[in-house]
Amino acid sequence: MTDPFGTAQLRRRVLEAYAASPARLREDANAEEDLVLGGYRDRVVVELAQNAADSAVRAGVPGRLLLSLEDDRLVAANAGAPLDAAGVEALSTLRASSKRSADSAGRFGVGFAAVLAVSDSPAIGSRPTGGVGWSREAAVAALTGLASGLDGSQLRGELDRRGSAVPVLRLPEPRAVEVPEGYDTAVVLPLRAGARELVARLLDEVGPVLLLSLPALREVVVRRDGAERRVVSESALGGVLLSDGDASVRWRVVRRSTGAPADALATRPLEERTRSELTVTWAVPDGSGVALPGVVLAPTPTDEPLGLPAVLVATLPLEPTRRRAVPGPLLSAVARLAGEAYVELLEQLAAEDPARALAALPGPLAAGEVDALVRATIAELLPRAAVVPGADGGLVAPERAVLVDGASPSLAALLADELDGVAAPVAARSAGLLERLGARRLALADAVDSLAGRSREPAQWQALYAALADAPLDALGALPVPLADGRVVRGARGTVLVRSGNPVDPRAFEVLGVRVVDPAAAHPLLERLGAVPATPAALLEGPEVRGALDASESMDDDEALEVSRAVLALVEADPSAARSADLSGLLLPDDEGELAPAHELLLPGGALAAVADPDAFGVVDADLVERWGADVLRAVGVADGFAVVTLTEVALDPDELDALEIDGLGDWVMDVAPPHGGLPWFVPELEVVRDLDAVADDRWPDALALLGQPPARAAVVEQVRVVSPSGDASLVPSYAAWWLRRRARVSGWRLTEFALGSDSLLLRLFSPLPVPLDPELATAMGVRSSLDAVLSDADGVASLLDRLAADECTIDRRELTQVYSALARSAVETSGGLPDAVRVPDGATGTRLVDADDAVVLDAPDLLPLLERYAVVPLARDLAVPLAELLRLPLASEIVDVGAPGGGVLRTVPELVGLVLPTAPRDWVEHDEISVGAAELSWRVVDGEVHASTLDGLAKGLAWAAGRWELRGLVGRLLADPSPAAVEALLAEHDLDG
Repeated sequence: MTDPFGTAQLRRRVLEAYAASPARLREDANAEEDLVLGGYRDRVVVELAQNAADSAVRAGVPGRLLLSLEDDRLVAANAGAPLDAAGVEALSTLRASSKRSADSAGRFGVGFAAVLAVSDSPAIGSRPTGGVGWSREAAVAALTGLASGLDGSQLRGELDRRGSAVPVLRLPEPRAVEVPEGYDTAVVLPLRAGARELVARLLDEVGPVLLLSLPALREVVVRRDGAERRVVSESALGGVLLSDGDASVRWRVVRRSTGAPADALATRPLEERTRSELTVTWAVPDGSGVALPGVVLAPTPTDEPLGLPAVLVATLPLEPTRRRAVPGPLLSAVARLAGEAYVELLEQLAAEDPARALAALPGPLAAGEVDALVRATIAELLPRAAVVPGADGGLVAPERAVLVDGASPSLAALLADELDGVAAPVAARSAGLLERLGARRLALADAVDSLAGRSREPAQWQALYAALADAPLDALGALPVPLADGRVVRGARGTVLVRSGNPVDPRAFEVLGVRVVDPAAAHPLLERLGAVPATPAALLEGPEVRGALDASESMDDDEALEVSRAVLALVEADPSAARSADLSGLLLPDDEGELAPAHELLLPGGALAAVADPDAFGVVDADLVERWGADVLRAVGVADGFAVVTLTEVALDPDELDALEIDGLGDWVMDVAPPHGGLPWFVPELEVVRDLDAVADDRWPDALALLGQPPARAAVVEQVRVVSPSGDASLVPSYAAWWLRRRARVSGWRLTEFALGSDSLLLRLFSPLPVPLDPELATAMGVRSSLDAVLSDADGVASLLDRLAADECTIDRRELTQVYSALARSAVETSGGLPDAVRVPDGATGTRLVDADDAVVLDAPDLLPLLERYAVVPLARDLAVPLAELLRLPLASEIVDVGAPGGGVLRTVPELVGLVLPTAPRDWVEHDEISVGAAELSWRVVDGEVHASTLDGLAKGLAWAAGRWELRGLVGRLLADPSPAAVEALLAEHDLDG
């Protein structure tokens, strides 16, 4: 076979060098092995692509590359300059590239060594010039033959130690290489065992980024096991269009180059100094979803991480492995050039797609050293670069940009007329980065504040409000609002919106000082910000009416009447609107021509006029009734019936409520909900009936009937929900009910002295109510409806005791016992003094009054013979003590202090007593007589011990001691006749009692 590239001579020189110096063999083998196992272990495809690109550059043709994997054989064919002798010599050396052109990608003379990572017998050949190959097997044979012909064992020993790990590429030989049709040169790599999987993966990774890093390549065809994929690069506006199969993506590309500083080149090896041009390329894809390498390309991928969202190809100074950059001035120069180019890329992106430019802004955290150097330059230059989309449609530099929080596009456009540099709202997504670059952040409220000084046409106000429609309301408190009178005020709250067809007389707005929004500028946003529609209800509840009412007190009569007419006009437009507004202070003329508050005036001939004290009210001018009508005057507070004032969210502070000048309101608070710990109770809603104190003394029957009509009835009947300072809620009587119980009089009597219903006992204790009221209303006013209700509070107990002490009380002995039992069980203490007289039983059925000093509550029946001078109140044993405490009467045992009688004989209680009194004492003391002074007792029980002088006395003593007083008669009969027949008959009768 011919040797067109003189490989025999190359082999001879190498072998002679190894024979002369076995260390040279070791040096070349180690260098080649370091590349194959280290820096170039996974670079075979990209290095073949780089060689193809350089070949195309040398030939001045578009680069084309075919990568074909069939079975265990990889073929890389390219178009371009053919293989020549210089190229063969370069491929067979290390660190001596034949590519000295500044346009070539290969610069180090080591890239072809990557083929040894997958093949032990690579070959390369061109159609016009021939081929060359290498073989690990041939290299081992040549070196073994060399060593065998030499004296000494140094080279042989080195070969024995290394085995097949010898320098392969240093020993080329001629080889026939078949070049695929349409290509000029081919690299043929028979793959060693296990390498196919790696090659297949590397072919799958071939994509558009490869063509970006090697722009001389225009096409890469990848064939694998019969399938074919084409990756193509075409020029496009602003960059290139890269296609991978059927998918095409436009990439924006920015390339910049400059001469390397001489002092920076001085730090690099001689081979690199001849290439004094520094070049960087940035590329970003249109759209999303395109995978980026994440490392700097030089042009082959390095291990230098890149955190920026783009592809960077740069002529970095690299270590021999071509994976890591070498720090120093040359790297700094390349990084600065890359930073300048990236800023240029951002400016181009911003002009085309501002959102993409903002998304590509670099953050402060770098992914690595090179990334950090590039970001440093970007951070230096970017503040002055036009990359921020302006609200006016242009671009602005970050250091001049103003970011308005929460601004919509339309609002930002309006603000741009007032402020320089207002950014479009899309910039808010990158606000943090832009602020670090010098942008100024402005709260929406401050931005809105800047709008106040400019006059606008109504349409411009409408546009402004429409732009602010979605803004946070709390930022619009100072929003300028034009008024109908030409003024511009800050803030919509307190302004009024007048719509077409408004029923209110415009004159009323002027009189009341209502701030009416210019109708041409009205917008729903203003209502959301506190402007109210010009409805009667909104105006009557607004501050203007309240202020006009307060101010009218110091006006002259004509001005005050102007205010009154304006308010009456609002009420006339919608009388129901006055329900939630307190207009009772409105000054109106009375029938004598004097001005008085509405609540101090009566409608002539009205219901309240019929029951009120003539001196308590004036009467409204009849002409006013004729002009406005009774309904309007009632709505503003002129009294017809009892007026009800509704208060909401009320703190029950007695002093503040007294300022309302409603009789006894502060006293009601102190009675039902006094301040707790210095803090007042709270009422969500309180309805108060006015003018109860104005009722004439003799007109209460009619007044009570009037209070039974709406709306006063609910304010009387319904209890009030009060909330304590600690949050506990309870119900208390209404103010009106409380007041009526204490102050209202019928026939000179308080309502609590009357009763209603069918309870005969209650009606003999309390007088029947002479006024026809329904039970619910009457009960709320204090009229007694049942004995239990009377005994539910201290006032009721005190009233009942007063009724018992009245001469006209006609209850009998049984009813008295019933009342006293109920009083004792009520456990309610009286508040105040007690009557001087006490009602006691009189005879078998009657009752009578005695002086309280002469009454005693019987708690020890054995002492009854000693109580002849006292009126005795007998009651059940367990009720005696509580009744005595309630009535403040002594107990019998407290008045007659008699100890146990002396002497006597201890006896055993007959067993038959235990049949009915199992808890009776087992013993008793028999006495001939029990004398206390001149009185004779038949029994005594002292400390549980029974003393008796008669069988009847013994029966009573045993029954009392056992707590079964009701069985004393049965026990007496058992003791009197203990015969079996009598006992059996008595017990049979007893069993019938249950």
